[in-house]
Amino acid sequence: MAFYKEACDHQHYDQYGPDWTWGVYPSEESLKQSLNDLFVCAFDEDGSLLGAGILSKGEDEDPDYPRDAWQILAADEQIAILHLLAVGPNARGKGVASGLLRELKRVAKEHGSKVIHLDVIEGNLPADALYQKNGYQLVRQVVIDYEDVGRQKANLYELGLD
Repeated sequence: MAFYKEACDHQHYDQYGPDWTWGVYPSEESLKQSLNDLFVCAFDEDGSLLGAGILSKGEDEDPDYPRDAWQILAADEQIAILHLLAVGPNARGKGVASGLLRELKRVAKEHGSKVIHLDVIEGNLPADALYQKNGYQLVRQVVIDYEDVGRQKANLYELGLD
C-alpha cells in the first residue's frame, strides 16, 4: 500500500502519469480486494520494491470497455486485465517496467489467460510507448468514467498470449 501511495504522491513531479488519486483509485480498500488477484513485483537487491502490477480476470473488466473493441476473442476466464502498473521514481529508465510486463505475461499464461487487456488515459505518452514497445496492440480509443478523475478518453490495448 505504501508503494502505491508513494506513486500517487509522486505524480505531481511527473510530466506524464496515470492521474491516480490515493484513497479513491487506488485505495487501501481496493488493494485489499485485489489480494485475490495476481500481483507481480520487482525488488532491488536490498529488498526495496521497484515496481508492481496487478492482473485480474475478465469478469472484473471495466464496463466501459466495449466488448466488440477487442481483436482477440476470449471467454472472461481467459482474459487478464492489467491494473496499477507502476515503477518507483528511482527505478525508472532501468528496464523495470518491461521486466514486469514480461513477468505479468508469463503469470497470465500460467493461469490460463489467452489475452491481456488494459487502458491508458489519453496523453500518457510514456505508458503508450511502453506497452507498444512490449508488443501490446492499440485496439481502440474510448471514453471511460474513472471513479477518481471522471470521464476521460483512454486507449485500449491488448496482448495475445499464444
